[in-house]
Amino acid sequence: MIADNAIYDPRNLSRILRDEPWNNVGASVVGCADSLPGLHRAFMHHAEHRVILLNPQVRRIGIGVIKDDSANGCGRHWFWTTELFYG
Repeated sequence: MIADNAIYDPRNLSRILRDEPWNNVGASVVGCADSLPGLHRAFMHHAEHRVILLNPQVRRIGIGVIKDDSANGCGRHWFWTTELFYG
């Protein structure tokens, strides 16, 4: 996402999760925030992402977070994250 300077859900979720046990899957992506609490707030204040976060059927999560110091669409020194929920 950083290289593309764009925010998007993973395009190949079924391939990413092919070796994992799942019946229900949701991807939540918040491209960036200036702090880790800011990332959490962004997830919880976005209706679709909040539904995924609070879904009791998804019991597993994969989280990737990186702090990017380059100039990009979010600014410098911001956190970018992807969270994959499945169960």
